[in-house]
Amino acid sequence: MDFDVIMIVGAAFVAVTATAIVAGQAFVNRAQLSRRLMAGAAAPEVKQRQEARRQEVELTTKATESRLGIEGDVRLKLRRELVRAGFFGPEAVKYFMIWRLCAILILPAAALAATQAPGVPEMSARSVLAAVTVGGLLGIFGPGAYLSRRRNRLIREYRAIFPDLLDLLIVCVSAGLSIEAAIDRVRLQLGKRSPALGYNLTLLGAEMRAGRSVVDALNSMADRLSLDEATSFVAVLRHSVELGADISESLRVFSDEMRDKRILRAEEVANMVPAKIVVPLTVGIFPVIMVIMVVPPALRLITAMKWG
Repeated sequence: MDFDVIMIVGAAFVAVTATAIVAGQAFVNRAQLSRRLMAGAAAPEVKQRQEARRQEVELTTKATESRLGIEGDVRLKLRRELVRAGFFGPEAVKYFMIWRLCAILILPAAALAATQAPGVPEMSARSVLAAVTVGGLLGIFGPGAYLSRRRNRLIREYRAIFPDLLDLLIVCVSAGLSIEAAIDRVRLQLGKRSPALGYNLTLLGAEMRAGRSVVDALNSMADRLSLDEATSFVAVLRHSVELGADISESLRVFSDEMRDKRILRAEEVANMVPAKIVVPLTVGIFPVIMVIMVVPPALRLITAMKWG
């Protein structure tokens, strides 16, 4: 009896194992077939992406910076503006000039096409010339205005996060880390809130690892941020390093000053609200109040005079 039980259990085990192997092999074969089908279906998309990338590389190779007229000081100035606007790529200058040339060519052509589109009333030659001129001016000054707006937005973002950067540096330096290690540690935390600031801190760490002094690297970062608080921070740190003062205490005092300035800016914005609200009140609310106050008595007076 025991032998029969063992045989039954063994047969059941072999059957279950064989079933699992067969099912697993079928699942693997089906998965491989699905991958082959998906690869075959995605092949045209992959080829399209490769072709687009090849054309992009060919365009940027032909459109060298010397041909675009951005060498020497002009290139350095444009590169600085792009970095301040958050474009850190090595080909940012080239791409910006290509897009600027495209805007100068496309926007006037689009304006001309809009004036000649079916259903548009016939316009005089002067009006067409004005539309084309407006399109050309937008193509010339639009990219620069976009960079300026993006830079101002990043400056507001940096100004809001900078006190937190100082607080984290104070904690790290007080815990015994060097200023280089503290900056590298802080970069991981602030990079989640502001990718642009995180990238600037990454560049700062790379410059220090390349051999630049902490003060010189911070000066370079302050120039990239275009932020007054960053320039003051570099001055405080330089003073602490040169005189041998306690860096954590200097940072703590500077952080308190930064927070006081942020409170003052908030109070300044709050004090400007009454002056800004005058126009909406004058245009949108006062006329309605005057109508509500004047019209009913006027109607009653007219009615009384009519029946009198």
